[in-house]
Amino acid sequence: MDAGDDWTPDIAIGRFPADDGAELTVCVDKTLSFDNGVFADAEYTARACFMASVDNYTISEGTHNYVVSNHMDPNGIVSEKLYQVTYGATTQDVRNAFNSGKLYGCYSGHGATTYWADGPEFTQSDVNNLTNYQMYSWVLSFACITGTFSTDECFMETWILAADKGAVAAWGSSVNSYWTEDDVLEKRLFDTLWDDDVRELGPLYNTTKIVYAGEMGTGSTTRRYFEMYNHMGDPALFIPYAIQTAMTVTPNSPFDSEGQSGGPFTPVNKVYTIENTGVSGFNYTVSKTQSWVTLSSTGGYLAAGATANITASINSAANGLADGGYTDTVSFVNTTNHDGDTARGVSLQVGVPVMQYEWNMDTNPGWTTAGQWAYGSPTGGGGAYGNPDPTSGATGSSVYGYNLAGDYENSMSETHLTTTAIDCTDLADVSVRFQRYLNVETPSYDHAYLRVSNNGSSWTTVWENSAEVTDSAWSMVEYDISDVADGESTVYLRWTMGVTDSSWTYSGWNIDDVQIYALGGGTVVPTDTVEVSIGCTPDNGVLPFTTQMAISLTNLTTENRRAAGRVDMVIANGTPYTNWRAGWTNLSDSETYSTFWNQSLPALGSLVGNNVFTIVGVDVTPAPYNQPPFAPAGDTDNDACTVVATSP
Repeated sequence: MDAGDDWTPDIAIGRFPADDGAELTVCVDKTLSFDNGVFADAEYTARACFMASVDNYTISEGTHNYVVSNHMDPNGIVSEKLYQVTYGATTQDVRNAFNSGKLYGCYSGHGATTYWADGPEFTQSDVNNLTNYQMYSWVLSFACITGTFSTDECFMETWILAADKGAVAAWGSSVNSYWTEDDVLEKRLFDTLWDDDVRELGPLYNTTKIVYAGEMGTGSTTRRYFEMYNHMGDPALFIPYAIQTAMTVTPNSPFDSEGQSGGPFTPVNKVYTIENTGVSGFNYTVSKTQSWVTLSSTGGYLAAGATANITASINSAANGLADGGYTDTVSFVNTTNHDGDTARGVSLQVGVPVMQYEWNMDTNPGWTTAGQWAYGSPTGGGGAYGNPDPTSGATGSSVYGYNLAGDYENSMSETHLTTTAIDCTDLADVSVRFQRYLNVETPSYDHAYLRVSNNGSSWTTVWENSAEVTDSAWSMVEYDISDVADGESTVYLRWTMGVTDSSWTYSGWNIDDVQIYALGGGTVVPTDTVEVSIGCTPDNGVLPFTTQMAISLTNLTTENRRAAGRVDMVIANGTPYTNWRAGWTNLSDSETYSTFWNQSLPALGSLVGNNVFTIVGVDVTPAPYNQPPFAPAGDTDNDACTVVATSP
């Protein structure tokens, strides 16, 4: 992992934090014991403990609860919640938990270089006095500086160096971490472990960080997170599944389905495989409670080594459900000896938000601007600090931005870009999505905001920068505005630049492709329906020569459309030729039509210089196919190529 655009290491990295041969032997012995499955109590692989802070406990406990509910419980992992606030957990409770054998040990809270500072406090001395021989933990520390390996011995190193006790692997931060970012990182780590089944630690950490970046963007804070969380131990170590019982059920993941009211729902079913891994047969039952779930079988007998497939399906009863979320549980019970009893969750989301409005910035939406807010093409300017503006939109050339030619000013007051009124009268669960390219200093000095209003005078902050933001690429972000926007006829969005201080300046806001998603409303009417392109090969030569012209017309909708195209030419001496070539074609759902021809350029003085060929595409879909709810005809697009000719 190098500086710049290199975000991931070429190989998985881990540390054996040994100062001498004796410490190295401790690390190697614990690793080999674990890797060979030498466990004092094999069932410890199905046990976990979660420690949560006192400060901001709603975040730390909430994150742990997500992990337990979504991953540990469904996979048969028994989790002990050692929450100091909610359950009054003590340091002795933490000692007892690790001593009893817990493969998973996950902490979220304040940290120091040598201990967990709250939730409850746990020190190097506590680790060194544990007695969990051959039940070594995988310790995850979502906290500040517990992994600061530049010190003599940080807290994560103690877990690895403790002989015949402690942890076989530990992950922690070398610098200060943040609540929100740690919350996302922990959730995505366990999502990757269980949903994606990545169980080798090096690939698990790297994949988690990539998923994290997809959610949090690629600013400086994300880069910091890529570099600050480090692994103590062997990165090739494999986190085992819970020791298998006689009855196993795969996959481990729940059955999640969604669709609009009335159906259909996707996916419509999920297949679970029951396997008898024991030496004798057993009877089993499979059950559910909700009428909208159907099971292909409700039980039977399974001989040793045999398997049975059970299909859980969403049936037609779901078509009558109102918008909302629904849950059920499929229970698998070994009725002979209950060895391997387990369950899988079922969730059904009726009513999925769809795009109701879109402003792709190909044309000016006419929003209200103040100060240096403007619509147009960014120039790549600015970047005295952070990164400069982009040189185009995320899609197309135009955006709304603050100072499209450079940085925002020093000592500026709040300055706004405000949309026109958006009618959300018939909408629910409203959210806004847009492409963001933002650079702004830490909020101790400079500020950026997104706000929403349903009357144009009272504004609610949806987002503000909690740290320095240094976007170097466009990223799609989404924010829930339902509390303010649901059912309202005059909803306004406002992007704000400022207040700023009197020193460093950054390139500020750039936004593109703004979309409103919600439940309800009608079919979204796309405004862009046709796209064209043209290319000239070669694009230069000595007269006379021939260039190949390649053109394409693309249907941007899911409807059948008709597109007409023409090629206009302006030769080097300025003479225009309209309809140099013309024609039309029918295009099915998302279809692209492509063709080419060879264009001769004779040895004429009028062609010496730049010859510009422009394709113009027009949606000419005839009635009734261009009537609501279908997209109207009339959308146009163009593209051009230039052929430079030189005299013989």
